[in-house]
Amino acid sequence: MGVVLYEMAGGKAPFKGKSLADSVQMTLSGDPATLDLKARGLPAELNRVLQKALMKDPERRYATVRDLLVDLKDCASSGSASRGHFRELASVGSGSRRLFRIGTALVVIAAVAASWILLRRYEHRERAAKAVTAAATMRLLAVLPFQVIPEETQLSAYSEGLRDAITSTLAQVAPSAKIEVLAASEVRAHALTTPEEAHKELGADLVIDGSYEQHGNQVRIRYELTDASARVTGQPGEVRSTSDDPFKLEDDVVAGVLEMLRVSTAGAATVTQNSGAHSGTQVPAAYEAYLQGVGYLRDFDIADNLKKAEEKFSEATRADPEFASAYAGLGEAQWARYRASSDAAEVTRARESCGKAMTLNAQVAEAQICQGTIDDGTGNAKQAQQEFQEALRLDPQSDTALNGLARTYEEMEEPDQAQKVYQQAIEARPYYWANYFALANFLMRRAQYGQAATVLQQAVAKFPANSFLMRRLGVAEFLEGRFDEAAATFQSAIQASPHAEAYMDLGQVYLHQKKFGPAVAALESAAGLKAHSFAIEADLADAYAWDGQASRAKARYQDALELSRASLRVNARDVDAMMVEAYCAAALGERGTALDGLNAALLHAPEDAEVNYYAARVYARLGDKGAALDWAQKAIAHGYSKADIASAPDLAGIAPAG
Repeated sequence: MGVVLYEMAGGKAPFKGKSLADSVQMTLSGDPATLDLKARGLPAELNRVLQKALMKDPERRYATVRDLLVDLKDCASSGSASRGHFRELASVGSGSRRLFRIGTALVVIAAVAASWILLRRYEHRERAAKAVTAAATMRLLAVLPFQVIPEETQLSAYSEGLRDAITSTLAQVAPSAKIEVLAASEVRAHALTTPEEAHKELGADLVIDGSYEQHGNQVRIRYELTDASARVTGQPGEVRSTSDDPFKLEDDVVAGVLEMLRVSTAGAATVTQNSGAHSGTQVPAAYEAYLQGVGYLRDFDIADNLKKAEEKFSEATRADPEFASAYAGLGEAQWARYRASSDAAEVTRARESCGKAMTLNAQVAEAQICQGTIDDGTGNAKQAQQEFQEALRLDPQSDTALNGLARTYEEMEEPDQAQKVYQQAIEARPYYWANYFALANFLMRRAQYGQAATVLQQAVAKFPANSFLMRRLGVAEFLEGRFDEAAATFQSAIQASPHAEAYMDLGQVYLHQKKFGPAVAALESAAGLKAHSFAIEADLADAYAWDGQASRAKARYQDALELSRASLRVNARDVDAMMVEAYCAAALGERGTALDGLNAALLHAPEDAEVNYYAARVYARLGDKGAALDWAQKAIAHGYSKADIASAPDLAGIAPAG
């Protein structure tokens, strides 16, 4: 209500910077400017009410609307000019001057009427603004997975790959009609199946869904466009062809969707013409296998799908040895298999496949992203940065390339540049939740927890069913010391979508609350959902240790140590792995190994708040309380969470006061 009153009284927002980051900073630490209310015919005393309504400290703000109305009543009686203006507002709102006859109670009614009319004017102005700018507003389009008939794994993979290709082509053409297309990966990550879900969770205004049906080699695709915000579905479209002509299937569906969207099909023809058509191949068998590989890769969480993806991409390269995108897909699948298994041999294979893609056609964004992913994941951030930049030049819509680029700036200790990239993403796609998620993660890594929480609260309010945003909000609450709120947030996130990371975060909260039994249960669930994670293994070892299960703790610390070392063999600059290696070695009493690992992490990131925090934990585990205290103080000086340090079980009796 304070923000609404301020905007209506002053005609501007109380906190408005040049960028989102500026606005967030002003919201957290700035005070709203005093308004020239006299020029607007309002009592000067109203400034005091507005300042109180916008206090940073909740205890200093109005506790109830009733308290606010008491002060508004005082404003209404603080001078003849003020009374006249308030009377005029109330008269408009009620249609009668009898509101102001006699009595304090009627003055209160006038204050209520004044507040009501201000709110009504605000809503009217917003509706009018939306009506005026509707044609210029970017609409968000989601392409949902097609229903596959009959249900069959290979058909489902092909259908998913086809959807991915259709989404990619639409993303390149639709912006000309002020339509922004959600990445297929984001639609997939939320398991969306209906236009209502797409609108609620991702804010999609327009949704394409339908079915893929195949009998023998005869294929029929039905599709329809729904205005999800208005819940209006248009006439369906249909494409018939044969399975040995995947090019026609894709082109006809894209053309039909563009016609529904009233977008010229000339742009789509330009995107897919000549040698650039269909990801760089003109061999139907190669493209069909490639689409199946994409489908399997996108559903990598299903058992054996990564293996099937690798097989299909290999099949595509055999059908067309010059198919650069197929080699890039193969490299991506091999890298994903390494991430899932920690098998270093997959890294060698992935590097070879990505290198082949680059040799065949470096002008394909997928080839640059593939190579950038390998270089970034093996410690060559500078080279990866160039590759992600080139990928963005080739495909400005690529979220993978954009996030990769920002990540390389962070790894090279260039936070200002990283923040610019995250802000560019938000400015380019202001209605896309993942960009706010990425900015919040960046702020948290910079130990700017309050700003991150503000960004996440705004995003969660817009996308209340988004489990990713909810989980990160829980992390921000945890780092601010609001453990009960964080636990409730994580539990809600788990109910929405039981991710391993949500269980891991919930386990962390329980550890800091000294609830070791529940911590063990949560972290065992995390380990069950995601094996071979050194972070989860280390946390579970802590839970066992503080729950009195020494032998189980030792085995988990050893597992975490080996997993972190395996990661470092692939990427010697993996600071997270360095910290876990040092901490687990200290927990196992291996002092020399612990200090070597810690010194390596400090050499790479001496000013990093979390590295300093881990230094405190390592020395605490080694029994050096003095050094632990020194590093805890350094971590706090770099902005690390005081609440985390004060409640960490391994820093009990060591953490600095305050």
